[in-house]
Amino acid sequence: MANKFPVSFGNIVLYEMCRNQPLHSKPPKDKKQLDIIASKLWIIGRSYAAAIERGAGDEIEEGQDFYLTKVAPAIYDSPIDEWIASVKHIERLTKENFVDSLRCHKNVMDLFAKIAGGTTKRSLASKYLHFHNPDAFFIYDSRAKKGVTEKFPGKHKYFDRSRSGCDEEYQVFCCRCLHFRDELEKEYGEGISPRDLDSKLLNFQF
Repeated sequence: MANKFPVSFGNIVLYEMCRNQPLHSKPPKDKKQLDIIASKLWIIGRSYAAAIERGAGDEIEEGQDFYLTKVAPAIYDSPIDEWIASVKHIERLTKENFVDSLRCHKNVMDLFAKIAGGTTKRSLASKYLHFHNPDAFFIYDSRAKKGVTEKFPGKHKYFDRSRSGCDEEYQVFCCRCLHFRDELEKEYGEGISPRDLDSKLLNFQF
């Protein structure tokens, strides 16, 4: 992952955490492995205001360690490592390969939503996946969406409503991000990463 703009120490720590502990279904399914899964999701979710327990309501039982007893086991038993491996080849998002990223995101978003009782986890999925494969996922949240929508309010040539297995809102967001990335590269040169794009969007430095 190359970045043209500075990356905060906090984000460097998150990247290192996921680089050192990338797997979720690594045997044995013991307390240590479940703690790793729970800790990664807890740290990323809380750091980025997208905690999985937000909106979970009745899914959280009083006195229960929600992350260790429900979240981590469900993620362990899922094909999440296969989904992440499906985008391992992506070193730069393009109109040709970003559908693989979209499908992986949809799978993880649906998994997190199921764990949280149906609450949409679009933002959390994008952030969690970004730290596991920084080059393959744009970071989605309300501020980034607002910034890139103001920049590109119309429909986009990369958007294809017929794509199956994708979350349409995240797809439209990613289409706009691809356009914005292309514009930034005209100014700064090639090599703008999803992290660079996020930095520009959150600072509204257009």
